Amino acid sequence: TATTEIYTLSLHDALPISLGRALQPSIIALLFVGFCNQIAHGPLYVYFSIFLLRHGFDEFQVGALWSLGVACEIVAFTLMRRVLLRVATRPLVAFCLIAGAARWAATGIWPDSGWVIALAQMAHAVTFAALHAAFMQIIVRDVSARDLGFTQALFYSVASGLGGVASALIAGVLWETLGDQACFYAAAGFSLLALVAVPYLGSNTSGSNMPGSKPLDRKPDRYPKQPVHQAAAPR
Repeated sequence: TATTEIYTLSLHDALPISLGRALQPSIIALLFVGFCNQIAHGPLYVYFSIFLLRHGFDEFQVGALWSLGVACEIVAFTLMRRVLLRVATRPLVAFCLIAGAARWAATGIWPDSGWVIALAQMAHAVTFAALHAAFMQIIVRDVSARDLGFTQALFYSVASGLGGVASALIAGVLWETLGDQACFYAAAGFSLLALVAVPYLGSNTSGSNMPGSKPLDRKPDRYPKQPVHQAAAPR
């Protein structure tokens, strides 16, 4: 007779996810880096098209520059598995943030240069795609399996949610008070500010839990499922 193994969770396991388990030092640092990086992207997401039109680009060129950034982002995501298997996460995050500071500074300094703006848009592969992949890698590495969903939701709430609101507000105030180029200078500053938390992003390892790769030192589940008994499957 075929049997199926039944699992139950203890009452403690059924309780809501513990913030104490999720908010370990590396994840707190990750939330800070993600929040700052989202603010740094604020002028891009809120005002970039207006910014380009103000500095002499036409509508076709604006669309082409957006498409260039998206295309580079897609290519980067397809390559990130190989990169993460070979490059440690901390230096990768630091490189992406420094590249972001250079990107925003160049956009503010040379807003009328088509070549500079095109290169800055190509850097979206690093400042967004590569950095986002590194963020997810850190979560997978440092969080137990049962807390992954909660931690990812927490990250998106803080980085994309709170960071998105803050980025729009800050970019709007700077645009009105100091001018459009000042928005991108401030963005460069937030990318550099995020570097403060990089040393706290946990173990400096490369590798992945993806199939075919060497497993990382990952936290085990603190409350694993407990097998209870064997029950006959319905005939």
